[in-house]
This record gives sequence, structure tokens and C-alpha cells, in this order.
Amino acid sequence: MIIFAIAVAVAMPAKYERLVTDARLARVIAWQDANDTHAHPYANWDQPLKDMLARALTTLDGGGRLSPPTFRDADAPTTDEARTVYVQRVAISLWVEANHAVGWSLFDASARAREDMIGFRHLFHIQNGRYVWAERVKDLDPYWAFEFMTRPQRIPYLAAERTIAGSTPEDTVVGLIDRLRTLVHHAADDEMNAPKPPARQIIDGNITTGCWGTSGLIVTLLRSINIPASQVTHTLNGSTHSSVLFTGIGNKTMTHGDDPYNQFLLAVLSRDLLIDNDAVWAAMSNDPEREHRWHAEKAVSCINARYVLALGCASPMYSRIVSKEIDPYLSPAEKDAFHRTVDVIIQTSCPTFSTAAPAFPLQCWTPR
Repeated sequence: MIIFAIAVAVAMPAKYERLVTDARLARVIAWQDANDTHAHPYANWDQPLKDMLARALTTLDGGGRLSPPTFRDADAPTTDEARTVYVQRVAISLWVEANHAVGWSLFDASARAREDMIGFRHLFHIQNGRYVWAERVKDLDPYWAFEFMTRPQRIPYLAAERTIAGSTPEDTVVGLIDRLRTLVHHAADDEMNAPKPPARQIIDGNITTGCWGTSGLIVTLLRSINIPASQVTHTLNGSTHSSVLFTGIGNKTMTHGDDPYNQFLLAVLSRDLLIDNDAVWAAMSNDPEREHRWHAEKAVSCINARYVLALGCASPMYSRIVSKEIDPYLSPAEKDAFHRTVDVIIQTSCPTFSTAAPAFPLQCWTPR
């Protein structure tokens, strides 16, 4: 007697069925096979792929963790590996939405922004029949990104413990920037074409591949809790650089992907690094030095005493950096006031300066 095994479809929980069939999401939840010419919406997925999504959501509902695939070659994921990563990315987004895990909704975003968060093309591109990571970092473990954003952790820049995810998308963006303020910039010869590190590797090692790696990291982490963002490029001083367009918080950006750990901006509150996208690029397009001027203006308007001390007392680094990076963009009067302020801080505080103290408290000292 021959016994035929009949595959039984995995039941999709009702709260998720409503989401995957909602017209606002049904189009953007789409998978593309490497040998295909276009992506297929969820309704046209093969049953094994639908079952994979249903199982992932059931696991999340039960408090379980989604385990990443074991990659044969993370730079060139196989079809099965890519399918697993994409399904996990979608599952986490749907779980966050259906269970109101954050104070905002996928449906607060525009159709374009929803595509940025869960669309296939923002995770993978297909080149010569192979999957290629779309961002400047590899999102090897979507569940880790979600955990990173939602678990309490120490924020070195604040010398405090907190959860990055806040009550609003903007508070969350600010919280993430706070967490990245102590990253170390890896000086790659060509950051634009540098290897794409896994997101977790940047965080665990505290080293980023410059503006390209940091921008990709921010986009990847924000998407894990349904905040849309996209990586953008711009040309400054003849070189191509990267930043983030925060479409989920009113089209804001930073002048540069390196701003969070830029040594001149460490005294500037993370929230103040966020600026209007249209205004900043309109200004920079007419002034290639505008980024440097903006940094200098910020450094002068918000001088953090301990930052000055850390550089000025511990080594002659501060004066060399200032003369090269800040002074050229100040008027004579601004430069004079700035240096007098720094001199006062060093003369009055250096004798009692302690490197054991928190490095960058949030109090700013504005010169009068």
C-alpha cells in the first residue's frame, strides 16, 4: 500500500490575515525569486512561503525568538536564506503592528514609506540571478534588530540605561542617535564600496564603515520597529557621502551620516542633529562648504565643557583640530569669542579634570 503525505497549510492567525489582505499592505508585502522579472504580492506566494510567514508569526505570538538562517556565504545568500530573512523581516513588522508594540502604526506612513519598511527591494536587489543586499549593512538577523531597539541597554553617551524605542518615532530616532554617539569611524579607503558588514557586527564591535555603514545601520534598525527611513547620497567637496532621510518624522535628515560621532558635534544634543531635509540640501547645493559651516556653528553655539577638557587637557589635539576644522568657518569676532570661552574652561577646570567622569553630559555651556 502506498501512503501519500498531504501537505496541510499552516493557519495564519486572524489578526495577521487581516493585515496581509489589507490593500494598503498587500501590494508591498512581495517576494521576488532570483530568476523572476518582478516581485509577487502575498496573495500570489507559493504555499510554503505563506506557511513560513504563518509559523514565524505564531512563534512571535508565543514569545519565541526567530533564529536567523545559517548562511553559506552571507555576501551571496541563497534563495532559501534570502526567503527566510525577508519573511522574518515582514513577520516582525506585522507582529509589531498587530500587537501595538509601539505607539505608532504602519498605516500612519505613506504608501512609499510602507514600501521602504517592508518592500522586497529595500532588503535585496537581484543581479545576474543572485541576491545582493540592498543597504550598506547586511540585515542577517531581523529579530536581533528588533530586540536591540526594544530592550533596556546602557547608552554610553548618556551614562544611563534606557530603551531606544520611545513614545514617538522622533523620540526613537533621537534615542538611536544617542546610542550611536560613541561609535568609532573606521577609515576605509573607499567607504562607498567597502564590504557591507552585518548590522550586529557594527554594534558589537562599536566600529562603523563611515557614513555609508552608519546610514545603512540606522535605516535597518528603524525598520525593525516600523519607522520608515531611507539612505540618501549627496556630494560634498567633490566626494559622494551618505546620510539618512527620516521620512517617518517629517522629512528630516542629518548633514552627514557621520554626524552622531563627529567630534565637533558631541556636545550637541542628538535631537539638534536633525534638520529639515529640503532646507539643508538647498543651502548646501549653493555652498559646498555648508556642512562644515553648520558643524562650526553648532560647535560654537553649544560648547560642552567636559568635551573641551577631554581633548584640551589630555592632549594638544583640541587646538590642532579647532584651528583646522572650526576656525576657517568663523568670523573674526566669532573666533575670538570661541577661543576666549575655551581658554576660560581649560584654565578654571583642567586642574580638577578627571577622565573617570562621564565623558559627555548633556549640559551645554553657551558663551556670552
